[in-house]
Amino acid sequence: MFWVVTLEYSSPSLSGHLFATLCASLYLFSHLAHRLHCFFDHNSGLFVIFNNKTSCVLSQLSFLLLFLFGCTGEAPRDNPLDPGSDLYDPTVTVRGFCSLLYETSTPVPGVDITLIRADSVRFTTTSDRAGRFSFSNMSQGVYELITYKEGFISDTLQISASKRDSQLLTLRLDRRPVLTNRQLATGHVFRPAGDQYFLDFTAEVTDPDRNLDIEDVLCRIPDLGLSLSLFPDRDRMRWNRTAKFDSLLAVQTGGNSNAALDTLIGMPIFIDITTVTVNNDTAITRYGPFYLTRVISDEVILNSPRADTTVSRRPVFSWTVPTTSFTFTSTVEIVWIASLSDLQYYRFRGVTATTLQPGFDLPVGNFFWTVEIRDSFGNWSRSREATFQTTDR
Repeated sequence: MFWVVTLEYSSPSLSGHLFATLCASLYLFSHLAHRLHCFFDHNSGLFVIFNNKTSCVLSQLSFLLLFLFGCTGEAPRDNPLDPGSDLYDPTVTVRGFCSLLYETSTPVPGVDITLIRADSVRFTTTSDRAGRFSFSNMSQGVYELITYKEGFISDTLQISASKRDSQLLTLRLDRRPVLTNRQLATGHVFRPAGDQYFLDFTAEVTDPDRNLDIEDVLCRIPDLGLSLSLFPDRDRMRWNRTAKFDSLLAVQTGGNSNAALDTLIGMPIFIDITTVTVNNDTAITRYGPFYLTRVISDEVILNSPRADTTVSRRPVFSWTVPTTSFTFTSTVEIVWIASLSDLQYYRFRGVTATTLQPGFDLPVGNFFWTVEIRDSFGNWSRSREATFQTTDR
């Protein structure tokens, strides 16, 4: 049989705990000794025999000590951190400072800071000119903290408001990347084996903090479920890519779509810029919607030279452009086939006429040439190729 003794007392002192434990131990020991009439002496290795009188004395002594202890008064409770003290204030103050991500001494004023309690109650304040903010008379507990300021990436974190863990919060705000320019265009290449269509996207971006934070730039067409990741230049400021539309459509839709390029006209297109935040998380800044304007379906016809004709080293090139409702300029591209692995290009951009004669002699050999027209939005169309040879005669 076992006895369980529960002692309840009111005292904040550690010595009171120890004293009560001693009394309880004496009381239990006296009962055991009374029933067993012995105990084991570890020093001598012998059982010491108790008589009933000894165990009764121990029992009476333990009750006397408990009685005396129960008559002692409580220790004074004047610690303001003690919830039982009259000086105890259950509320806390949350203070903080808003700075730039990498310039931590530069304050950011006008940041809206919101604390959300577990019961969804919200408290909001705004950082002052020095970037400082505070929340007074807050109950202790865990809060969700949200920051917002136009031009900055919103952030969310959890904080614990406690009397014992008072701290100054430092919030480092990450400025949003800026899309400074963009061009979303279509391309159309006429070929004897079948026309090809292209998406031609360019985005110029900058991050006020640093461009190395820019991880990715994507063009998204939600209506078709398409996304096109752009390629950066060395400074990660200009991102561009030209992709065959049918190949892109086949890969990203699993061949389940046969949409033509001109069906994209009027569809919203978004540019998503992904940046790395201070916590090595990622944040996406979306720009748009933007729209494609047209697919140039009319073909430029090459008149001369063509069909493997032989011409002088300074020939006159002529072509016929389609009649359109929009203005455009032409680019004439002449390619010398020096060898199977060596192609040399001669390009003449911004041509507004329909004839061109180079101001120099072309090498003797085999050539092909094309004419590309481009409108003010960057949409372009390229003619079929025409071949010719040059000679000194």
